[in-house]
Amino acid sequence: MAEDISATPIATDGSITVTLKELLQELKYQTSWHLINDAWKRHLLAELFNKHGIEVSEDEVFEYMDKFREENDLYTEDDISRWLETNKLSDDEFYEYCRHECRLKALKAGLFPEEKLAQYFAGSKLKLDTVELYHLITPTQDMAEEILAQIKEGADFFSMAKRFSTEKETKHACGYMGRVSRCQLRAEIEAAVFGAKQGDVVGPFKGTRGYHLYLVDELCPAKLDAQNKELIKDELFSIFFKSILDGRALSYPGLES
Repeated sequence: MAEDISATPIATDGSITVTLKELLQELKYQTSWHLINDAWKRHLLAELFNKHGIEVSEDEVFEYMDKFREENDLYTEDDISRWLETNKLSDDEFYEYCRHECRLKALKAGLFPEEKLAQYFAGSKLKLDTVELYHLITPTQDMAEEILAQIKEGADFFSMAKRFSTEKETKHACGYMGRVSRCQLRAEIEAAVFGAKQGDVVGPFKGTRGYHLYLVDELCPAKLDAQNKELIKDELFSIFFKSILDGRALSYPGLES
């Protein structure tokens, strides 16, 4: 009789063991060089769900599944069937994936109630500020300064970006970068952009691809809205979960000779 290797231990921290079968299951959920650690972390999360009494209803899971389908443009049964086939997931496996994500969301909500979110927001408001930004990249500083001079004399930034910017990804959108947070900008650019007024053009700033000019379209001071609440929960949970990981050590008996 052929030996069943599906239960072969791949990694353990002394109390939790990740098996070969679970490793292969993790491959279905995501492609990563850290699959063993990811399977281990999924176990740790399950421990936390149980410890904190986190459970979700079938209706909540189906609601999450509907949202997942909408976000991934899976509008018909054929769409979801093709997606499941591409990702080598059965209906039951997709359901369990969504159930796990629902429980994780519920755990974060339980660990970080509104008062904790408000407290963190009060101390971190500045870094959550965003700005609607356009940019224009030129190969030389002289060219950037010449374009800036023309803009100050009345030339249209958007037309100049479309005509002269060397960045193909944004030039056809007149240099539109979208909404950008402070942490996405270098310190000197952040200071200039967030210290500017709506409609100001700042720069040029030297970058790896050339010299940048930025048009500040709209400054967007952070609010404790639904989106920022989720960002704060994610950040606080990352810190919380790291403290748990730092207290556990993973060995690899199935990979050791």
